[in-house]
Amino acid sequence: MTAAICTRRSSSGRDFASNGGTHATSTGGPAGGRASTSRTSSSHVSVESGAEHARCGRRRLGARRSGIDARGGRAMTEKQRQAAKRNIKKAQQAAKQNRTLAHLPTSTRRSLQQQAQKGRQRGGEAGHALEDRNRSQLYEVAKDLNIAGRSKMGKWELIDAIRTARG
Repeated sequence: MTAAICTRRSSSGRDFASNGGTHATSTGGPAGGRASTSRTSSSHVSVESGAEHARCGRRRLGARRSGIDARGGRAMTEKQRQAAKRNIKKAQQAAKQNRTLAHLPTSTRRSLQQQAQKGRQRGGEAGHALEDRNRSQLYEVAKDLNIAGRSKMGKWELIDAIRTARG
C-alpha cells in the first residue's frame, strides 16, 4: 500500500505535509516543501484508496455532498417544508379576505344589493324559488341532499348542484 501524503496551506501561508497523521512544517523552499512534485488540483498526491484522504482531514474528490438538492441549493428539512406550507396557506387566506364587496365591479355589487333587498322584504324568510334564498339557506338544502363539496360552493354553484341532485 502506498503512503498518503497530503499538503495543506495554513492561514499564515506555510505548507503542511501530512503523512498519515504526523504533520511537519516545511521551510517553503523552491519546491514549496512538498513531499512530491506531482500534484493534483487539490494538492493531494494520488493514492490507491480515498480512506487515506480522510486522515489529513480532506474530503475525497467527487464525493457527493449530502443535503444538497439537484439545483445546487440546500435541501429543505421536513420541518422547514411544513412551515412553508403553513405560510402559503396563511397568505392565501389573507388574499381571500382582501376580496371585499368594495373591490367588486359595480354591476355585480348592484345585483348583490338587489338580492339582499328582496331578502329583507321577506323578513329573512326563505323564498320558494332557489334564487330567492341566500347562501346559508341553500347550504342547508344541499346538506339535506348530501351534496359533496357544498362548503366550497358559492350561491349559484349550490343552486346548480341542488337542481342536479333533485333531477
